[in-house]
Amino acid sequence: MMKNFFSVLLVGLSSVALCQVRHIIVERRQQVEHVAFSMKSMEGNCTITPCQKDEIIAIYSNREGGVSHTLQNEIIGSVENVSLDLHPENKGGTRSTMLRKVLGHNSNQDQWKVYLTESLPYNLNLQFGFGDATIDLSNTSIEKLKINTGSANITIFYRPNMPNKVVLDTFFVAVGMGSLQVKRMSLARPKVSVAEVCFGDMYLDFSAPYPMPQHIICTVGMGKLIIQLPPSSVAVKATIRHSFLCRVNILPQWQSNGHGSFENEAFRRNPANAVTFDLDVSVGKIVFIP
Repeated sequence: MMKNFFSVLLVGLSSVALCQVRHIIVERRQQVEHVAFSMKSMEGNCTITPCQKDEIIAIYSNREGGVSHTLQNEIIGSVENVSLDLHPENKGGTRSTMLRKVLGHNSNQDQWKVYLTESLPYNLNLQFGFGDATIDLSNTSIEKLKINTGSANITIFYRPNMPNKVVLDTFFVAVGMGSLQVKRMSLARPKVSVAEVCFGDMYLDFSAPYPMPQHIICTVGMGKLIIQLPPSSVAVKATIRHSFLCRVNILPQWQSNGHGSFENEAFRRNPANAVTFDLDVSVGKIVFIP
């Protein structure tokens, strides 16, 4: 019995190890002070998380034989530009990938784990096709962020009390037919946020406020946008342009000031550090959650 137990334990440990095979490393050079990182993953499951090591990029996968990828990097001044294209193990092209997803053939998917150092600021440009991605940006230094998803399901989050260490210039997210959610979005410390929803679903969570003004620009086509509002003590203003074909749920306690603009009581008292929304929806739906 004990022998069988140790056999099972060794097999389990071996499986865990195979899921954490390190394949791609971009070492930090002495002159590098900023990183511009672009990544494209058209299929598979991806996790992005911070780490305290000095490596600019470290990628692990569940493929023992290696990760099929294209990597380009160059240093211009103090900025290292890294471009990474992760190729799925299953071949057959985009058409075969789409067919597998439609038929539900998701077994043996590639899994990537990407580590970003906490010691350098990043300009991130991430693109996902199919699969799932979880992006933990807690305690990182993100200066610009752009994330596009086709049919993938994306979750971006900051842990409580672990905000972005620098002010983020532009926070851009776009969803095609998939889903995207951003938890504790205010902790990204964005000056401007841009969100685009085509046919999919998007959830933006502002429940953890940060003491700075924020401007959020959203366009919704045929999809659905859910906005989790900050506490009622935070000033909020929303300007909405919409057609008769869409649905927008306005909170009854908000006051209209004309021209499609609505304000909460905190904004009327003091608009400092307000969260302002500019929303444009055609035939989709926007829901505000208090």
